[in-house]
Formats: sequence, C-alpha cells, structure tokens
Amino acid sequence: PAFTVDSFELSLNLDEENTEVLSRLRLRRREGTDPEDLVLDGENLKLEKVVLNGKEILQDGEAGYSLERSGALRLRAQLLPQQPNAAFTLSTSVRINPKENFQLEGLYFANGFFVTKCEAEGFRRITYMLDRPDVLTRYRVRLEADRERFPVLLSNGNKMAEGVVQDRPGRHFAIFEDPFPKPTYLFAAIAGKLTRIPDSFRTM
Repeated sequence: PAFTVDSFELSLNLDEENTEVLSRLRLRRREGTDPEDLVLDGENLKLEKVVLNGKEILQDGEAGYSLERSGALRLRAQLLPQQPNAAFTLSTSVRINPKENFQLEGLYFANGFFVTKCEAEGFRRITYMLDRPDVLTRYRVRLEADRERFPVLLSNGNKMAEGVVQDRPGRHFAIFEDPFPKPTYLFAAIAGKLTRIPDSFRTM
C-alpha cells in the first residue's frame, strides 16, 4: 500500500446499541510513491467527525472527504502532505450498534459480553482503517464500560492504566498498549463478567 500507519489510538465507549468509537491514526506516504487519495476501509459506520492534522474536514467531494458506496472513507490527495514520508494525523468519530451486529464481525454484543471478531476483514466494522494484512501498526486502546455489568475489560498488549470515569458515575476504563506491530485482523477486545480458574503445573 502507498500509506503506512505509524501508530493507532483507539477508544471504545461501550454501549449495547450506541458505542462511540474514537480513533487517531498517524500515517505517512511511502517513499517512491506519487500523491494519491487515502482510502480507509469502513462498513456500517455512522460517521460523526473527521479531523486532519487538528482541523475538522467536512464532507465535500473535492475539498473534503467523501464516502464510497462500499462505506470506505476517501480523502483527496490534495488534502494530504505532498512530500513522501511526511507524517500526518487523521482522527475520526463514529457510532456503531453492537447489539444489531448479527454478522458477528467487528464488535458485537452477545450473551452479556462485548466481543470482537476481526479476521479476516471485520475491523472495518469498528472504525475506519487500512483493513488489510500487510499493514501493521502499534495499538493503544482505551475501553470504557459500565463497571457493574462489565467488570473485566481486556484488549491486546499490556494494561497501562485503569480506574473509574470521574464525570460518568458507574463507568470504568482500562488502557492497553501493544508494543508489537500487528495487522487489524489480530485486534481483540472483550468486556463482561469473566471468571478465572487458577491452576498450577510443576515440571520435573
């Protein structure tokens, strides 16, 4: 692909019917490639905002972004850095309905749990991204949910922080960072009442 993703920050504010997904991509165009449109895969997403390098971009076929029939998000080449290898940031805000996700791809709600299934192309049902196996990046993920109903929050990598959400009573959060670059199909998250079965194994 012409574009690479240096890092990816993802925030999931979990709700059965109205999950808010905030993402922040740090991208760059590869050396040796000509300027071209940036097309991020997306499917069944309710787009609320697009911000490029700190400036909100409106839906405009030439001067802003456009949505493809497939659901993909397109940004015109003239909006992006013209020099190769120049980093830029793209942030999006979308809404999804996990409870109505009967395809069970991306983020869905079933049997009291929020669960993800991203292989092979399910991540595009969570947020806009280069959803292909040859694009690898490092993830920083923030999960937020009702503390009583979803006491356990898990995602890829190491847990860096957790706590209560100060301005939203009854909600809690956890932040995970994965130091190893991964493709989108390996992204995973789960929230719910998980149990632990301890055991031990002794080698001779």
